[in-house]
Amino acid sequence: MARLMAVLVVTGALLVVAMGPAQPAAAQATGGTFTLPMIDNARMWPILGGLPNILVNKVLYSTLVKYDAKNLAPVGDLAERWSLGDDRLTWTFNLRRNVTWHDGRPFTARDVKFTIERLWLNPQVPFFQRGNISEITRVDIVDDHTVRIVTRTPFATLPVMLGYLANILPEHVLGNYTIDQLRNPVDFLRNPVGTGPFRYAENVLGSHVRLVAYDRYFMGRPKLDAVVFRVVADLEQQLAQLQTGQLDLMIIEPPQVPVVQRMANVQIVDAPQVNYTFVGFNHKMEPFTDRKVRQALTHAVDRKAILDKIYMGKGRIATGPINPLVDWAYTDKVHQFPHNRELAERLLEEAGWSKGPDGIRRKGGQPLKITLEVDRGNPVREQTAVVVRQYWKEVGVDAEVRISEFNALLTRIRTRPNPLQAWTLWYITPPEADIIGYYHSSGTLNEFGYSNAELDRLLDQGRVTFDLKERAKIYQQAQKFMAWDAPVIFLVYPAEVQAVSKRVQGWAKIGYRDALTHMTGVSIGR
Repeated sequence: MARLMAVLVVTGALLVVAMGPAQPAAAQATGGTFTLPMIDNARMWPILGGLPNILVNKVLYSTLVKYDAKNLAPVGDLAERWSLGDDRLTWTFNLRRNVTWHDGRPFTARDVKFTIERLWLNPQVPFFQRGNISEITRVDIVDDHTVRIVTRTPFATLPVMLGYLANILPEHVLGNYTIDQLRNPVDFLRNPVGTGPFRYAENVLGSHVRLVAYDRYFMGRPKLDAVVFRVVADLEQQLAQLQTGQLDLMIIEPPQVPVVQRMANVQIVDAPQVNYTFVGFNHKMEPFTDRKVRQALTHAVDRKAILDKIYMGKGRIATGPINPLVDWAYTDKVHQFPHNRELAERLLEEAGWSKGPDGIRRKGGQPLKITLEVDRGNPVREQTAVVVRQYWKEVGVDAEVRISEFNALLTRIRTRPNPLQAWTLWYITPPEADIIGYYHSSGTLNEFGYSNAELDRLLDQGRVTFDLKERAKIYQQAQKFMAWDAPVIFLVYPAEVQAVSKRVQGWAKIGYRDALTHMTGVSIGR
């Protein structure tokens, strides 16, 4: 613990500002502009990932299904209702009849068929969530407001996956695009057209994206006049803008909580979020193909100290990729990997990595050298990378940290083959135990290059099983297997701590990405 504190001192202090006493919440009103930060520019193209892109897409576009603000259960968005056929392969979705695109054209079943077949399932189009819907084989149009989605095998989690970053796009605009144009739809992105509660107004690179209320939104015109996503990469800059009222929302890190508590104009919301932080390993590179090395690197890291000192105790140590909020499937009865330097060193010796006179381990004359990548501007992730490097150095790893902008880091992670050795990041996942997209050999979000036939079998079995108790047993077995195999270092299930302006009324108290899908009732008080 003392070593961790020493490293944190070196990484620099957090912003501290003097604040006044709390004031009463503002009176409810309609109109106004809701402003929130994003850490880089947003492309507004749902085929691609990246947090800035995801945030804007949440209010610009719609999905067939979204998550209930109270319990995260799947509820209708573009679809009013759905049913499963007796064959357990055919899902019928009944679409809303009063939906129009932002250019005034009607939304129909043709848009659903186009999006799923031409974009999501098309191997020539790089849809980053393909692993989540890969069991779909085709979409049949019954009429303008009804589709049948047919799957290759039973697909118990389909409704949940259709609510997760699965925006429907306009066939009448994109239908004639070539494959190259669908990969990079330059013309479309000059004026993107969605069905969400807010329509595109402007995009100033390096500054902001501005969306304005769509008067014909199918759930009624939003109370707000506009939503602005402001590019603010650094969390301390975000904090300063929150204090001055330039931002209405930001996600704060635990060390910032005392500062925000002294802000008169801001309230803190602890929101349930299905997430985890991790150190990723590239399994296509040495030494990460060796389980003993992965286990050693995990034992070398004091995750409790990271939780206590960097996350200020806000969260719990992660045991795997399934968050405790998915309580029907989660188990902590797995291998825990307590901090154990001696065991880490013994495992490295057993794997053939021996210390030289300089303290660096070598195997076959090659040093055990690892570059750990992290994004710039987030003090918790930067500090985590620094202390992980220190822990690894203590067991003979020649470790270094490389910091880059978030979008640049994500682009490199998602390049195939992935050129990175290791990186620290976080995932917000569907409110489900189905993790095929991330850890199955065929998963499109399996950025680790991880492949294990036994885990593939379990994840496939979990996806086709409808009985919840049986699914729970399968996923608990998968968690036990993954914990021992150590595909990544599972760090923390962090609390999502939101700082929300007291002017804001009607904000859904759930993870902010999903709260953005419930923006019609949000308003700004006077």
